[in-house]
Amino acid sequence: MNLFEDWGPWRWFKDDWLVTRQAAWLFGLSAVLQFVPLFVIEARVKVEQMPPHIRAPLGSAILLGLLGLVFLWLGMWRFWVRMDRSSKWMKRLSFGILLFGFWYGACAYYWLFYLPQVLRKETAA
Repeated sequence: MNLFEDWGPWRWFKDDWLVTRQAAWLFGLSAVLQFVPLFVIEARVKVEQMPPHIRAPLGSAILLGLLGLVFLWLGMWRFWVRMDRSSKWMKRLSFGILLFGFWYGACAYYWLFYLPQVLRKETAA
């Protein structure tokens, strides 16, 4: 019995889904949206002082960004563990990027490692 295969989010989708066009698109959207909450936090934006017609869409974008952040991070780790076909040294480098880069690392891993492998697989098919 493998804990990761039998537990919650890991059962929501199969490994084959990770390399589909839909997954690549959703991970890409998550990679872009993750910068909304990070920007609001880093820029110290005073959301409570904004008018409601600006605050509501910004709040929605922040929520989507946070959900996308977790989705991207977990998805990139799962891809790295199960499907990454990089060389030994590139896997070591990408492990460090994912481990120490946290959310930014997941975004970098998406652009530098995940997306090229998925595009290469799709063009080969």
